Amino acid sequence: MKALIAPLMLTSALVSAPALAKGEKSWDTASSIGAYGLATVAIGYPLVTGDTNGALQAGGSIAAAQLLTYGLKEAFPEWRPDRSDRKSFPSGHTSMAFAAASTIFNREGASAGLPALALPAAVDKQGLPLGLQVIGKALDEESVFAVSAALEKAADFRAKPAKWWA
Repeated sequence: MKALIAPLMLTSALVSAPALAKGEKSWDTASSIGAYGLATVAIGYPLVTGDTNGALQAGGSIAAAQLLTYGLKEAFPEWRPDRSDRKSFPSGHTSMAFAAASTIFNREGASAGLPALALPAAVDKQGLPLGLQVIGKALDEESVFAVSAALEKAADFRAKPAKWWA
């Protein structure tokens, strides 16, 4: 079952790649697939492997992130770029995805000593860089390098961010 986590995460990342999104609706759909895909893996993987505490930790982290996010959206209303409403900040998709990915990494990544590599994936509409992290099996750095090189070559990512932070 552990062999399935990397392909599930990679599939979620590739399907939700912002570079594939063509319009506002596509961006929302891609973000939803990525965020909910990571949340599903973060909660589902521990359940499948019998790690109830891990599933509770993931669920709690995701719920806390969403509660805080939507509380901040109400407290500090900011316009969305398309001016559709004033619930732009902070991003619900980002907070959910970050909480899920952090839980996965904390329970499975760093503690297992898994090799990882981050590479640029895209630039968002504000010119900020977006990245992708590849995590491999223990002591298998060669596969991480090979997968990363293949992704980098396939994406042919050459854009330079306009800025490194907002």
